[in-house]
Amino acid sequence: MRFFLDRNVPLRLCRILDIFDHENTIEHHDDYFDQHTTDIEWLATLRSWTPIPSVVSGDLRILKNPAEAQALREADLTFFALEKQWTRLAWHDWAWRMVKVWPLISSTHARRPTVYRIPLSTNKIETMGPTSQAGSRRRLE
Repeated sequence: MRFFLDRNVPLRLCRILDIFDHENTIEHHDDYFDQHTTDIEWLATLRSWTPIPSVVSGDLRILKNPAEAQALREADLTFFALEKQWTRLAWHDWAWRMVKVWPLISSTHARRPTVYRIPLSTNKIETMGPTSQAGSRRRLE
């Protein structure tokens, strides 16, 4: 599988995961886009990649912002949303927790593009529904 980590996930964490995971390709936003590329732009671009990557994001606003949620629906991507608490962690805590949960992320194969929530408090992934519902009432609070 191919994974794309957005700019809200540290680049060095992407590099660690890429070294750690020999079965998948793990790429970072900054490998392809500059810091000012909007979420709408990079979501639309990922749609044309082969294979289409699954996204791991630390930016839950994508699910709440109507225009960004629409771009996610149109991109038809599998989307893993890290809860806000992830981005508040010290670097070393974020790294070990992500390495611990990564096997769950990388082994999740959706039948269709789906939004998953990755809580900080547990070592599990929760299904939020198909990306066609991104930005709907089922979004994260």
